[in-house]
Amino acid sequence: MVIGSPVSQGLEGAKDLYVLDLASGSTRRAVTRNNPTQIRGQAVTRDGQSILFAEQGPFQIAALQRSGGSQPRVLFPLTSMAWAIDTAQDGTLYFDQVNRSTSLLRFSLQGGHAVELARVPVMDSTTQFAALPDGRTVWEQQIAGHYRLVIVEEGKATVPFSGTAEETKFPVAVTGPKEIAFAIGEDGRTIGIASIATGRIMRRIAFDKGSVLGMLATADGQTLYCNAGRAIWVQPVSGGVATRLREGAAVAIDPAGKYIVVIDVQEGRTRLLKAPLGKGAEQEIPISGEARPYISATGAINKEGKLLIGLQAPDSWFLDPAVVDLATGRATRIPNDVLGDNFSMAWTPDGQVLAAITGLQSSLWKFQREPR
Repeated sequence: MVIGSPVSQGLEGAKDLYVLDLASGSTRRAVTRNNPTQIRGQAVTRDGQSILFAEQGPFQIAALQRSGGSQPRVLFPLTSMAWAIDTAQDGTLYFDQVNRSTSLLRFSLQGGHAVELARVPVMDSTTQFAALPDGRTVWEQQIAGHYRLVIVEEGKATVPFSGTAEETKFPVAVTGPKEIAFAIGEDGRTIGIASIATGRIMRRIAFDKGSVLGMLATADGQTLYCNAGRAIWVQPVSGGVATRLREGAAVAIDPAGKYIVVIDVQEGRTRLLKAPLGKGAEQEIPISGEARPYISATGAINKEGKLLIGLQAPDSWFLDPAVVDLATGRATRIPNDVLGDNFSMAWTPDGQVLAAITGLQSSLWKFQREPR
């Protein structure tokens, strides 16, 4: 059993469960779902007749006849996501339940104690956030399966960003001092432009290059750089057709608008690049040491050319918070008192660090059939 997708669909399509024949190399799709990560753990019963898999939205264990021709049936609900499943000869079922709550934190560049500004109990798409010019933060919440953007301000309860009944969600990019851009609707193929002050949606942009997975904006708010389908697309905020810039994922933009930082994977090697937005050649940033950038991380650059980003180090399970000097490639870890994955980071107006950090807690469970 494998989770994947046809190569032509790109990474964003890895959402279906396949039966793989190791002898012939042939595959058969057994279960299809709408969203990546909806299916995680999978197993086959010891008699070889049934496929078991875990789902989220809602959390549950489901079973399907291996021969096909039937719909999955839910065995029982869970309280959180299962990443791994296995079965014993007597029918006993073993699986883990993983809790990955995400916290929005603020700490100094030197590290130390981190102040929690907000938290969501379950990891979904809330690993991203956007820092507003006035010091507040835009984050995402999921309530009853519905996504909405909210405003986070220290010492205050979160409030909805917009009064629209439509789904408003990440990615988000600040387009100048007065407006932000964000995904609106369920499919991630429409970009809304709204007033920061009122949350009122000013206009919409139809984006036909795939679901938007990441988004950056120039300081003047006129241009968006969107990650979709393993490529970076240039989308005018005024509307019109997006044009392809290059392969890879854009993770940060220079405040002066001279370049973007790109994560690119070639021949199995992950590279961090400075890609000029005008004339000039791309430049690889050789990060000092063995740490490497993570393909889904997003960061921010300050006026001194320092990039905040989560890096994967050889001696850590998690993406550690780090600051990278783009001129030299030297990466310095930022020590703090919170353990987890730093998927998204940003600078505050006073030079401190904001980070969405996702922790990890797991428990092992055993389920047995009751004797008849």
